[in-house]
Parts: sequence; structure tokens; C-alpha cells
Amino acid sequence: MVNDIFIQLEVTFSQRCAEPSLLRPAWNGLSQIYPPDLARFRAHSPYMPSTLVAMRSGDLGMAVLWIVQSALIRSIARECSRAGSDTLHNAIRHNEIGSLAHSEKPGNPVILRKSPDGINLSGEKSYITGGLQTHFIVITAREPGGEKISKLAFVPASTLPAHALEDLRFPALKTTGHARLTMRDMPIPAHHILPLEDSRLRRTISIWGLIERAYIMEAFTGFCIYCARKLSSMLPHSTSIEEKLLALLNEQSSLAGGMLDSAMSDTGRVEMKSADIAALFAIAEDLRTTATHNDAHITPDDRLRFADLGLFSMMKIR
Repeated sequence: MVNDIFIQLEVTFSQRCAEPSLLRPAWNGLSQIYPPDLARFRAHSPYMPSTLVAMRSGDLGMAVLWIVQSALIRSIARECSRAGSDTLHNAIRHNEIGSLAHSEKPGNPVILRKSPDGINLSGEKSYITGGLQTHFIVITAREPGGEKISKLAFVPASTLPAHALEDLRFPALKTTGHARLTMRDMPIPAHHILPLEDSRLRRTISIWGLIERAYIMEAFTGFCIYCARKLSSMLPHSTSIEEKLLALLNEQSSLAGGMLDSAMSDTGRVEMKSADIAALFAIAEDLRTTATHNDAHITPDDRLRFADLGLFSMMKIR
């Protein structure tokens, strides 16, 4: 059963890249076997399910989606419950997709306004993981004149205006369906404004954003192992490359686990720690160069996959 899900994700990869609507059934299958729960797998596995997905199926997009669901959405829901609202907690089902809308450009931040007529949101969120097929979105916002985010809104995707979500056509993580969200005086029911506010909201986003980043690095290392195995006949020292990657993976897993333990402790203080990122990125670039130079021998499926080796250079320019 467990092996079957990796095989299924691997063989349907290119089809899911082309058909965003296939994300939901694929996520349903994965989450049935690996519910998005960091604490559960921290206790029972050396690697998170996201890393196993990347390392065994070559689907980095689905790996990142699992991390978003477990590290961000559920952690925010837990903090909202502690603050007195179970709205987000009650909306979560493990086989549904939730998205965090936080990234925005300085020129058009999301503003929450209150008036006698109600509450509305205006502005743009520039990058939402899984946004095209999400079931609900958690949106950070600021009040008029505010320099920092201070409010959090819960929005079921079914209530969004037509064309509010736009396909980003991001050149990597194509199985995930990234979106841009544009709102113009979009009304929000008062009970969908969550009680996580001001510094507590910013601290929650900051801490769990670091955990998200740490596990994305773990998954990316696993993905590089998948690619190295695929390219082994074209690499002059494939065995030593895989050994280096496994060492980096084990180090990153240990560091990420320590960060998670700190985040879940009473102090909740987290310091970003990573294995040798420069060494990892150098290997990823070597793998990408090898794939490019041997393009005639690369299958169409793998050509799509190998694009994700350049993920972090793409993220810098988005």
C-alpha cells in the first residue's frame, strides 16, 4: 500500500503536471496513508513523508504541498484554537487542501477594512502553494496604514469571486498548481476573522515558516537523490554523489527535527539551521547540467522533473 502510492505518484507525474484538477485525488491518496502531521512522523520515522515522496517518486511539488499542510496550515489552526477559535481547526480535513496566502509585493499589500457595511479585503497575494485546487485559504492582512500584518482571515475557496485566483504558471513544482490571489473590496463574514493577531500572528508565521523551510530543504535533498539515481549512468562518480547526498540528507533531517522540537516546546524559540546548502546547491546544479547535456537521452517525464533542480534560483526571481 505504501509503495503503491509512490509508484502511482511517479507514473502519473506528467499527467498531473498537465491537468491541475488531478491534484485533489492525488493528495487524497497520499494523505490517506500519510496524514499531514509533523509530530506523528517526527516520532516514528527518520524522514518526513514529504522527503519520501520526493526521494521515491520524484514529485517535489507534492512533497512541498505535504509540508505546507503539516507545518503551516495545521500549526496556524492550533494557534487559532489556543487563541479561542476552532473555525480553522473545524474546517480541516486531512484529505482537503488548505493554502496560506502570505507572500505579497510592497506596492499592493492586502488591507482589511471595517465599515458599518461589514469587513472587506483588498490587495494581492502573489504566490499561493496549491492555490488553484485549494479548498480554503488562510489570508494574512494588515489594517489601513499598518506596516506589518496584524489580521488573519479564513476564506472557503468556494466563496471567492470568479477569477480571483490566477494560475501563476510557475516553471517548477508543476504538480502543485500555484496561484495569485487578487481581491477588491471582497466581503468577509466577521466570524471568519480569526483571533490570531498582531505580534502573536507574526511570531506564528515566522516560527512555522522556518520549520517549513527546513523540511523543504530535507525534501529537496531527497529529490536530488532521486535525480542522481535517474542520471547514474551519465554521472562519472554517481556513487560518491549519492553518498554525499545521503550524508546531507541525514544531517538536514537531524537539524530540522531539532528545530521542530524547539517549535513545539514551551519556549517556542527556533533558530534556522541547515546542512551545507552550498554543497547541496552545487550538486543540484551538476545534476541539472548533466541532464541538459544528455537531453536526447532524457524521457519527457524526467525532463519535467529535472526542472525542479533549479527551484531555488527560480524562487529568487519570482
